[in-house]
Amino acid sequence: AKDYELEMQFFSDLGFTKSFGTEQISGFDCGTVSVLVQNFWVKDWAENFVLKLWVKNLDAWWAKFRELNLEERYPGVKLREPTDFEWGLREVHMITPSGVLLQFTQIKGEN
Repeated sequence: AKDYELEMQFFSDLGFTKSFGTEQISGFDCGTVSVLVQNFWVKDWAENFVLKLWVKNLDAWWAKFRELNLEERYPGVKLREPTDFEWGLREVHMITPSGVLLQFTQIKGEN
C-alpha cells in the first residue's frame, strides 16, 4: 500500500472486516472474498494490477460506493459507474488509494 493506514481504512469503509494484522501485512474479509494489504508499495506494480471481485447485486455495491463519497474522501480513488459489456458481464471499476484497479463484477441478469 502506498499509505498502509489509509488503504486499511479504505477497505474497512468498503465493508471488509480486518481478520488479522501486523505492521507489515493485514487481511480483510467480506463474505467469501479476502484481500491482503501490505505495508509495501511499488508504483508500477500497483498501477498494473487488477483484482476482480465477483459480486451479487452490483447496483447495491454501486449505491454503497456513491454513498461513501470515496472519491472525495480518499486521494487517488476513481470510480466508473456500472457498465454492461458485450461479453455478458456488468462491472464497476474502482482505483484504490494505492492505484490498484478493483473490478466489481456480476454476470448480467443475475442478482
